[in-house]
Amino acid sequence: LDVNTLIKPLIDRSDYTPALTELSHLCMIYTQRVIAELETPISHMHKYRSWIDQHLLSVDLRSLQILDNTAIEQRVKRLVDQVSQTNGAHLAVGIEAIFNNVQRIFIGEVEPLDVLLADDILPNVYDAMDQCDVSRFIRRLSHSKPNLRILEIGAGTGGSTANLLKLLTPGNRTLYKNYTFTDISSGFFVAAKDRFANYSNLEYATLDISKDPSDQGFDGRKYDLILATNVIHATASLNDSLSNVRKLLSPTGWFLLHELTPTSKWVNYIFGTLAGWWYGDADGRSDEPYIGLERWERELKTAGFRIPDAAVLDSDHPHQL
Repeated sequence: LDVNTLIKPLIDRSDYTPALTELSHLCMIYTQRVIAELETPISHMHKYRSWIDQHLLSVDLRSLQILDNTAIEQRVKRLVDQVSQTNGAHLAVGIEAIFNNVQRIFIGEVEPLDVLLADDILPNVYDAMDQCDVSRFIRRLSHSKPNLRILEIGAGTGGSTANLLKLLTPGNRTLYKNYTFTDISSGFFVAAKDRFANYSNLEYATLDISKDPSDQGFDGRKYDLILATNVIHATASLNDSLSNVRKLLSPTGWFLLHELTPTSKWVNYIFGTLAGWWYGDADGRSDEPYIGLERWERELKTAGFRIPDAAVLDSDHPHQL
C-alpha cells in the first residue's frame, strides 16, 4: 500500500487557526494574572502555571498584554463568536470553557474533566481534532486483507471509532472480523456500547498500553490494524508504550498513529489542566507531551517498527494539528 497517496487532510485549518492562537494567548494572559498569587493543592497545576509563564515570555504579545481583564473578556467573547462560524467552533468552545473556570480549576474547586465533559465539549473537541481522511487507506487494506482484526487503543468517547466503523461497513457488508474497543478505564464502555449497538463483532476491554498487554488478558493476541488517536503521548514512556503496541501487531499488520504536532499552543491551554498531560516529564517531554516527526521515527525504530510509511499533516504548516 502506498500510504502517502491514501491518507489526505480532510479540512483546511488556515481559516481559524490564527484566531484560535490569539484567543488562547488572551486566555493565557488573563489566566497568568488571576492565578499568580493563588495556592493550589494540585501538583500538576504548578507545572501548568509555570508553562504559561514561560510561553508568554517566548512570544511578543505586547499589544494584548496592555489590555485590562475586562477588555480581554470582551475580546475573548468576540473571538469565540468569530470562530463559531468555522470548523473550529468546538475548539473555541473548549478554550472558553477552561477560561471561564480556570480559577476554580487551579484551586481544586472543580475538576477540569467535569468542565470539559459538560455539554459534550470534550467529545466535540476530539472529533474536531481528528481530521484526516483515511477512507482510501481503509478500503485498500480491507480489500487486501479481508477479515481484519482491529484494535483501538484509548478509544475514549469513540470519535475515531465512529469514523472507522463507517468505513468498514459499506452497504450491508462488514469488512472486519473483530473490532476491540479499549481504554484504560471501563467508564467509557456504557456510552460506547449504546452508540455502537448496531455494529457487529465489537468487544470491549480495558487496556493500559503503558503496561505489558500480556498481563491484561491480551497474551498471544495479534491484530492486523492498530489505531491510536492522541493516546501514546499521554503515557510516561513512549518506548514502553510503543513496545507494547508492537507486541500486539501482526508481522504484516499496520499501526495507524494519530498524534499532535501543533505550532499553535491553544491545545496546551486546554489539556494542560489535566494530570495526564504531564506524564512525559521524565521522558524528555517536560513542557508538553507531544513530539515531532524526527523523534517519532527514532522512538518507533527503537520499539521494533520500521520508519513510518507516511507522515501526513492534517492541514498545511503552520496550521496543522
